[in-house]
Amino acid sequence: MASLPHSSLANAAGDGLVSGAFFRPQWIAETWNSVNPRPADRLDRYRAGAEAWGTLSDYGLALLGYRARENANEIVVALYYPATTSVEANSRELVARWNNYLYDPSGPLSEAADIPLNEACSPLSVQTIQHTDHSIIVGSCPIIKDEDTDSGTGDPSLWRWLFNTRQLEFLAPGIEDLK
Repeated sequence: MASLPHSSLANAAGDGLVSGAFFRPQWIAETWNSVNPRPADRLDRYRAGAEAWGTLSDYGLALLGYRARENANEIVVALYYPATTSVEANSRELVARWNNYLYDPSGPLSEAADIPLNEACSPLSVQTIQHTDHSIIVGSCPIIKDEDTDSGTGDPSLWRWLFNTRQLEFLAPGIEDLK
């Protein structure tokens, strides 16, 4: 908790955070490009067309996790910006990416059909928090239970599945950083 970015994200995630992982945006590109390379065509769908991704400004630290609430279980994503950058455009970009992101419930290298993330967890609602020296975007998304989706991961393990299989392209600042 001595780290301002870590403590800020944990506080912004709020009560009920059961589990989560912190990571930097560079880790997404490093993992994608070297540890577990992905087929380039997984990214092509986000580079062109009506739903092409824009740029998510470089953030300092991210938190992806699971929060249990009285009426819903949620995936939480929070981004820490080390300056008081306007985060409104980044909030819109995060929601747009979430809404058209496709993940593979069998793993990113499998032949199984991809599933829209917003069919397993929807809708993503975001709020921005401005401090004098940093900004935070916090997104939360109620998990859709398995009986309501064919995703197979509509439970608390969805965030871990995305993290462990490195299906985090939607949090990469620039799609061009992933090769």
